[in-house]
Amino acid sequence: MVSMDQPAVGYPNSPEEAESINLSYYLGLLYRHRVFLFTFFFISVTLVGIFLMKLPDQYRSTTQVLIESAPVSAGASEELEPTFQSYTYVDTQAEIIASIPILTVAAEKEDLANFFEVEDLREAVFVLKKKLRVRAVRGTQLINISIATPSAEKSAAIVNSIAETYVKQSIQNRLFFSKEILNLLPEGGGKKTIEDLSPIGQLEKLEDIKFAATLPSVRSDPTILELKNQIAKAETDLFELKRQYREQHPDVMKVQANLKFLKESVDVQIKRVVHELKTALSKRLQVSDVRVVQAGEPALLPEGPKRLRLILLFIILELLLSFGFVILIDYIDDRVKNQDDIERFVRLPYLGHTPVLRLEGEKNKSKGYFYVYANPQSDLAESLRYIRVGINFSAPPDMLRAFAITSSIPQEGKSFCSCNLASSFALDGNKVLLVDADNRRPVLHTVFNMDNDYGLINYLTSDVTLESITRKTDVPGLDFIASGPESPNPSELLGSEKMAEFIQKAKSQYDRVIVDAPPLVGIGDGLVLGKLIGHLILIIRSHRISRKVIRQIRERLQQHQIKVLGVILNHLDMEKDRYGYYRYHYHTYNRYYGKKAIKRKEKKERRHHKKAS
Repeated sequence: MVSMDQPAVGYPNSPEEAESINLSYYLGLLYRHRVFLFTFFFISVTLVGIFLMKLPDQYRSTTQVLIESAPVSAGASEELEPTFQSYTYVDTQAEIIASIPILTVAAEKEDLANFFEVEDLREAVFVLKKKLRVRAVRGTQLINISIATPSAEKSAAIVNSIAETYVKQSIQNRLFFSKEILNLLPEGGGKKTIEDLSPIGQLEKLEDIKFAATLPSVRSDPTILELKNQIAKAETDLFELKRQYREQHPDVMKVQANLKFLKESVDVQIKRVVHELKTALSKRLQVSDVRVVQAGEPALLPEGPKRLRLILLFIILELLLSFGFVILIDYIDDRVKNQDDIERFVRLPYLGHTPVLRLEGEKNKSKGYFYVYANPQSDLAESLRYIRVGINFSAPPDMLRAFAITSSIPQEGKSFCSCNLASSFALDGNKVLLVDADNRRPVLHTVFNMDNDYGLINYLTSDVTLESITRKTDVPGLDFIASGPESPNPSELLGSEKMAEFIQKAKSQYDRVIVDAPPLVGIGDGLVLGKLIGHLILIIRSHRISRKVIRQIRERLQQHQIKVLGVILNHLDMEKDRYGYYRYHYHTYNRYYGKKAIKRKEKKERRHHKKAS
């Protein structure tokens, strides 16, 4: 309803009103698309539910491994014990556990190619690495090895096999020397490397003094290097002495004795270095820094999939996506659909709306133009009563004796609204004159089942009287003037002084003069009539015209300073749009005052009289 102090064209909303309208608008938008939302929701959730139910249960098993560094003798050489920082050592071992060599051994042992149903061992290792979870426990030296598969027993077997492979690999690494000892023996075909020997054989191999002399630790020992230099010098001196003296010469014998002593000293030093190596190797044979704290056990209950949680997450995601899709479609679709669109985008006063009138069983569609007269207790009649009250309060009564009804484009229902609004005023006790001023496409004479031989054009082009072109209708209190013969210049006639005289005479004889004006887009007849009459009502058909066109029409009306009483939203589908408050209002009204309510009241009175008699 529009109050008298509201501006004629456009009015801003306060921030509080705009916020509430926006919330109401989006709630109404979701409700109008409830069928699509519910259907999409039901189908998608059902399909996801079926998919999740078909997924096999996953049983997780976990093996826990403890990593401890074995103590090393202070005299051990650096090549026997690689150094690791404590804060990275456990993480490094975790990466080793998840490495391809360890997983390949475990996959082959557990025949995972058949279990995972893949073609070869390489693909099985890839699947295993993807499923495997190796995590170092923060702040400890523990590593958890876990995996989830459809078989509880297989999950336990896989993690235990990986842990066993890693422990064996760790022990094997401790049984061999570092890189310098794993070099090939001195040149010679057919000889084995020390890596090929057993751990005991490796220790025995160090007893070979010739092999021990080739070790880098021996060759780089300072004492041994000094002794070898002395040996070289002694051998040079001995060679020179033998050229001068015989073997039994005292000087020769003295140098030979010194040379023998130096060589024995070298052997002693080599044995010292080898002893340190053997001590460190013996410790490695006796101590392992890796052990399984807790072996994996078959899980009694499945870990997943967590179907309920997944379904809830999918429902939330589905609702967000579907709501976003509906809002996006509504944003793209800029047609005027409801009151919120008119107040938010068109920004013109809103008088009310008329519901969709379904006359599928009626052969004569023109009966819809008099539906209010034939059905005074219908939703359409109630909506027009609401609109009628809004018109009465939009301006003082003397100023509203005449107004034009138009639309932006054809086929928006302006003639339908003109007839039913005129009938509503007539049923309220007003003397009403309905004028068809759309000379380009006149239709009201066919609605009243009359000819169009004479009418408004005759009055404007000749000296006929108002009474001679006025015709009575079947609706009490409602008179009608047809458009009349087609004119080549209707705009000039409608803006003439003769037309102004016609309006003044009609206002003096009738309580309401309703002029059915031509559409505003494309021709200027509607603007001319609006300017002349002074008041205009704009009809907008729901889901028909874009907001951009309506805004352009509003700007043109403002430029011509035409007062717009308000907008009537026509053909609003109450069942589809479910326009909250008004639908509740109409149904509540009909529940107490409609035909069914009257029949219930009469039936109740008959039962009361029957009991009384």
